[in-house]
Amino acid sequence: MGNLEDSLTNAIHRRRDSGMMKTLPRVSLTSLSLSAAIVYLAAHAVTGEQGVAGVFRLTEKERALSAELARLESQYLALSATVAGLSDKTLDRDLLEERARLVLGAAYPDEVFLTMADPPAPPR
Repeated sequence: MGNLEDSLTNAIHRRRDSGMMKTLPRVSLTSLSLSAAIVYLAAHAVTGEQGVAGVFRLTEKERALSAELARLESQYLALSATVAGLSDKTLDRDLLEERARLVLGAAYPDEVFLTMADPPAPPR
């Protein structure tokens, strides 16, 4: 048994003396540094502003803004039709009367005119 122990001890001392044992911590440190860099870059690829999560946030924001744009365009068209009805060239008498009643509180003498304290909110 002594022979086996002596040969193992000699092998360990030879490796240590030859420099093989000295480079092991440096290799481990390099591997650890590269692994940390890869993990860091992978995390930013997923969670960063321009990563996968950022793309999903921008997509949701785009959908919300598109819906708001559609709502504003329909509101614009409705207001454009109202303005066109009140212009000098194409005066719509019914629309003018409706606006006068609403804004000025005008009514014919034989009409009953009711006003509400809080008008209902317009639908969105």
